[in-house]
Amino acid sequence: MLLLPGSDALSAPRFKRLSNEIALHDSQLKLTRAFFVYAIESAGDVDVEKLGALLQPGTSPIPRGDELAQSEIVIVAPRIGTISPWSSK
Repeated sequence: MLLLPGSDALSAPRFKRLSNEIALHDSQLKLTRAFFVYAIESAGDVDVEKLGALLQPGTSPIPRGDELAQSEIVIVAPRIGTISPWSSK
């Protein structure tokens, strides 16, 4: 499975609000970044550069690329069986 980092998941005001809420619960925790991750399952070779360009919204900055290699990263994902607006399409 190929994991590609995506664009930021929160606007600046929402990031600041979430960061403050986390700090209120535990002062040792710090939110440094929130971004989307794309999980791609493919049977063949994938042009990572082209796929990354297709997945990025037009105004989003290009990811640095080292986001998923950091040692202290927490991935938050929906529970198994979560119904989304796209689940029936």
